[in-house]
Amino acid sequence: MQPNAAILVLTPKTLIAVVPKIRGKTIPTMSSAVEKILAVLPELTDLSEALMTEERGEEIKTQLKEMSWKCAEGSTSYQASLEASQQHLKEVKETMETAKDAERQLLVDLESKVAALVKAQEELTSVQREHQLLKDASRDEMNLGNELRESKEANVLIQEKIFPCLLNGTWTTEEEKVEKLQELQNYLQSIGVEKTLVAAVDGLITRPEERGDFDKMAIECITEELLQKLQSLNEELLKRQPMEQRREAELLGLQALVEISEQKQQTAGVEHEEVDNKVKEQSKAMRVYKMHLGKHTKAVEKFTELLRNEEAQVAQIQQALKAVDELIDISKAAQTSMEAAGTPVAAYGGSNHPGPVDPTIQEDVKIAEMEDQTKISTTEEPQEPLAKRARTSEAQVASPARVRC
Repeated sequence: MQPNAAILVLTPKTLIAVVPKIRGKTIPTMSSAVEKILAVLPELTDLSEALMTEERGEEIKTQLKEMSWKCAEGSTSYQASLEASQQHLKEVKETMETAKDAERQLLVDLESKVAALVKAQEELTSVQREHQLLKDASRDEMNLGNELRESKEANVLIQEKIFPCLLNGTWTTEEEKVEKLQELQNYLQSIGVEKTLVAAVDGLITRPEERGDFDKMAIECITEELLQKLQSLNEELLKRQPMEQRREAELLGLQALVEISEQKQQTAGVEHEEVDNKVKEQSKAMRVYKMHLGKHTKAVEKFTELLRNEEAQVAQIQQALKAVDELIDISKAAQTSMEAAGTPVAAYGGSNHPGPVDPTIQEDVKIAEMEDQTKISTTEEPQEPLAKRARTSEAQVASPARVRC
């Protein structure tokens, strides 16, 4: 090659002019390869300005491999975290299933305890009502029986203590004598003894040896009245005894039922409260399990997404590595083709490699670029005007260079 000869900078744009046989195949392949690399290394803005040299390709591949290693480390870390989160999620789900079964059983138990408590309360209410009705119905009879017994006790008291003291003159003081005389008169009046006999009690105020025949007769009548009254009371009480015993047995039986029902109601209440507390505790535990479930579910989703992103990035890096090899292969093929045609070329150029360019080749570049762009514009979205692209192409073609590593 002559020192002043034009050097063609072999870029994607000059390639379509000087290597027409691969037009329509090489350019789309190069464009796709460049896009794959830029998707991973967007800072390599000069990829579309020059063909790829082998040394340049190795530099880019080194960068890509380093990125791939980092992604692999990240994937390993995310995978471990994902597996741990999945295990935690599995354990929480299993625990929740067990807890749900326990909760269902507790709810069944609670329903049973509620039914038992309601039944016990109803039984207690029924027995209490029956007991109260019997007590109310027996109240008059019970009062009458109590009055008879009190009358008998009063009669016995008069006959055993009051009347003997007056009869035998064993009082010790005048006050005692007067008090006992009054008690005897009051009792005789209460049992309906004749007033003359009640008045005759005053004859007992004297000592036994001082009493006359009237006093002695009055004493006999009083004694007879007291004995007759006691006998009448005993007969009445004896006649009432079966009825009272039967009524008392009924009341005692109902009272026992009330006590039993109260105990059953208390027991049912305690059992209901225990199960109810367990249900509340289980509900709290279920809320905690649900929180853990949500937490581990989000963790699984998070690490799944991170792992998916890492895998996608690794896939992009692998595509970029293949794209680098494609660009290197295209560059080698283009240089070989041009050198075989006797055209001096530079595989890597751009604005950093100014130099003379063969005017004929430059014009071919413009024409080929316009033709190729016209074909592309019919199927792709609108791009820059042809004139502007032509000016850009001229500027790029006008940059001479030698092979730069």
